[in-house]
Amino acid sequence: MAVVNARVSDLERGTLPPVCAKTGAPTDGYTKIRFSSAPSWTWILLLFGILPFLIAQYFATVHVEGIVPMSDVAQRRVTAFNRLFIGLVALGVVVIVVGWALDTEATVILVGLAMLIAAVIAMFLALPFVLPSGAVMGEWVQLSFVNERFVAELDRFYGRSAEQETGWNNSPTVKRWVLFVGGALILALLMGICLGGGDTPV
Repeated sequence: MAVVNARVSDLERGTLPPVCAKTGAPTDGYTKIRFSSAPSWTWILLLFGILPFLIAQYFATVHVEGIVPMSDVAQRRVTAFNRLFIGLVALGVVVIVVGWALDTEATVILVGLAMLIAAVIAMFLALPFVLPSGAVMGEWVQLSFVNERFVAELDRFYGRSAEQETGWNNSPTVKRWVLFVGGALILALLMGICLGGGDTPV
């Protein structure tokens, strides 16, 4: 998979070349994707906790509603992915509800919670393999995890002068791994709190 830049105006109007962004096959199909990006400085707030980071991300994030060419095969993958994610979340909720209703040990509820968190993290990491990722940078969106034939068509569409340099800190992949590590640390903290409690000897 490759990386390429597309104008925000072309994404919003759906005027990109009719080549599937994921498979590279010619297509007349399109999928609306919401690309969101926050300034790089917000990521340093993770050092001060998840809440300051989330607040900064909420108020500083820029959104672009893009219309991206996607073939029938790629769209079916998106549908299957969504159903799998919903199924995993529903299963986690059922485990939590059953554990709560049967008044079982906290371990059952913890397992359900871990399943929910694992489903979210798995979705976050696997999503780029079914949909393009995008980082909004002014009038451009850096599309990641796209097919090389789509990149070639987009280069011809704009010309080589349209290419822009981007830093590692703007990469959606880097940000995705930062959130993954943060989520894993939070999960480990929750499990430590739930499993580490117990009666203190007098």
